[in-house]
Amino acid sequence: MNVLMIIFMVIASIFALGSIGYVTADVVIEIRAKEEAKEKKNEPAVVASQEEPSIEPEPEPEPEPEPEPEPEPEIVESEPVMIPEDMPEPISAEIGLEVIDVAWPESMAKNKIYKYDPNGETLKRGDVVLVPTFDRHRHGDIFRTATVINGNYRVDSFPSDVVLKKIVRVVSSD
Repeated sequence: MNVLMIIFMVIASIFALGSIGYVTADVVIEIRAKEEAKEKKNEPAVVASQEEPSIEPEPEPEPEPEPEPEPEPEIVESEPVMIPEDMPEPISAEIGLEVIDVAWPESMAKNKIYKYDPNGETLKRGDVVLVPTFDRHRHGDIFRTATVINGNYRVDSFPSDVVLKKIVRVVSSD
């Protein structure tokens, strides 16, 4: 029985030393935490133990930077277009989409006339307006002055998938 008693005492001593080691480690962690708190200008000590994980506050999310405004498109001024005298006025429909026809010298040289939404303005042949358009040479949108070839009129049929660009403003009126 003496052997069993000795084995029991050894095992009990091992467990006791382990418990002492656990408590000692916990005390050391508390002491270090208190010392660090004193060094941080008397901030309250955060005590971390091995049993409970410390909970750190989540960092505040950084505000998203405001998007930079897109640069204003370049304005290209064109010479007024000479409208042929024999150019007929378009026939306006009773109902439908209100449009104007505009052109600039380069487009007239290619016999191209573009339709725009008059944006609530009443325009007539010869007025000059500022319109948005895509310039393939500059690879982007620009504003350009254009001459009104045909003032406000209505078209009864227009492709539903096409959205007309609106004029930006009237530059000059005859």
